[in-house]
Amino acid sequence: MSISINIPIACFIPNRRLVEIVIEAKEALGILNSITKIFSDNNINVIYALADASDSVIAKMAFFIDITDSKITISELNDLIKSQPYVINTNTWISSISGLIYDKICFPKMAQRTPSVILSYDQLFFAIDRFRSIAGESGAALFYHIGLYIGESRFKFFKPILEKLNIHKAEIIELMLDLGRSYGLYNAKLINLDLNKCTGIIHIYESFEATPIRGSREKPSCHFVRGDIAGMLSNLLDKRIIVLEKKCIASGNQYCELYFEPYT
Repeated sequence: MSISINIPIACFIPNRRLVEIVIEAKEALGILNSITKIFSDNNINVIYALADASDSVIAKMAFFIDITDSKITISELNDLIKSQPYVINTNTWISSISGLIYDKICFPKMAQRTPSVILSYDQLFFAIDRFRSIAGESGAALFYHIGLYIGESRFKFFKPILEKLNIHKAEIIELMLDLGRSYGLYNAKLINLDLNKCTGIIHIYESFEATPIRGSREKPSCHFVRGDIAGMLSNLLDKRIIVLEKKCIASGNQYCELYFEPYT
């Protein structure tokens, strides 16, 4: 089952007083419940919430809230939240434009505690498609090498954790493909694997590279995704791996079918 969750960059709700509030607190059980209770007790609607306590020391919570129907002021709300014994600090921001709120406090964006950017499928597709129009399909293969580097670097990032898990290589491949999904790159499944020959088949059911151009290409067009997976597999299998695409969503197939094998 696939569920999409929106990460709002900006919200526009006409004629509402919207606020961004970011709270830092000592990590403890029930923090989020206590904060949201303060909101509900004061007739404050939560539009968006993000909570992170992954380091087990400091919890950080970011909210977009609607204070239109609340009788409490922002200053009073800040004081009320800061009075909680576990709260370290609060930051608030109110847009000067009525009904508009966006994240002005949290920068850079972090993914796995690493500075990251958020790009939409449309933005990435537009960049790749424009490059294709200038350099041709063969020139677009450059994205395979970009993906190769990114796949390698992501595997190296998770390698210390994977070594502690002490799991089989087949499980690692499945896990890394799942992490590709977590990053929003693709929805992939390992179909076949021969570790002795370092060969296998992977199906991609959705990706940022193929989904936006579904059925509009004559030939398979997933350069970045192939490279990303090749980079991961090459590092895991300690052998240079090439990934080839036989079917593609972009050329009208139900899924992208990728074959990987040692590079010769």
